Amino acid sequence: MSKTAVVTGAGRGIGLEVAKRLASNGYRVIAVDRVQELLDKLPRPIEGEWVLETLNADIGTPEGQQIVKNAIKDAPLHVLAHIAHAYKIAPLMDMDLDTHRDIQRSNIEAPIFLTKALLDNIKAANGECRMILCGAPVNDAYKPVPTAGSLFMTKVAIRYLANVLRLEMKGVAQIGYIEPGLTKTPFAEGLLNETGALKEMVEKRIQSGQIYSQETTGEWIMALIKQPKDVFETAIHKEDNPNQSYGVTFPETPERLGKWEYTKN
Repeated sequence: MSKTAVVTGAGRGIGLEVAKRLASNGYRVIAVDRVQELLDKLPRPIEGEWVLETLNADIGTPEGQQIVKNAIKDAPLHVLAHIAHAYKIAPLMDMDLDTHRDIQRSNIEAPIFLTKALLDNIKAANGECRMILCGAPVNDAYKPVPTAGSLFMTKVAIRYLANVLRLEMKGVAQIGYIEPGLTKTPFAEGLLNETGALKEMVEKRIQSGQIYSQETTGEWIMALIKQPKDVFETAIHKEDNPNQSYGVTFPETPERLGKWEYTKN
């Protein structure tokens, strides 16, 4: 019987790449996204090679969490990849409460309470379930940015959440905390349409070649999932750290990070 994996935010970007790689490695993958139109556009696999089961659910809500639970039923869960995130680029003083709460629900509450909803499935894997939590580093690149307060306060909190879950779920699940490098996703592309520090940060990374393709980041996360337990449970996994390539071969910088053609506003 195939092992079961759940990937959130699987409609596009990094989530889609992780879902595809898990499926091609023999997992039964439930690809979750709250935007049905994105799920409808997912590339269909070649018959017999891999299969994705798409599931439309808002994992930031109890109802969405229950939808995922109902889809898995009693199957043991071997991978739970929390990739989804919601965002709006706006100053905190211009943010409406409903949007801010949606970001908090999707980025912080969902990893907690979707995990709780699937706890019996996780336990059924007998300590072999691997959970991916995706955060962002606290460094100069992520210094306070007035237009990204709601987003970044959630992303930097994920590291703390991972540390707590490692203690609470010791022997129940294996927690892997990752900080992917800047990846060419629709989210990153959207930042180029903004103004100010966020756009400048992305442009600087593009111009220096410090950016990954979706495929490279997906390959890196899949390689991490395959690592021994003592490696997987390392405190922080950074795609930008050359000592944490996990067998993925990257050309030398800047070619290894690719070129990104874009039009400056």
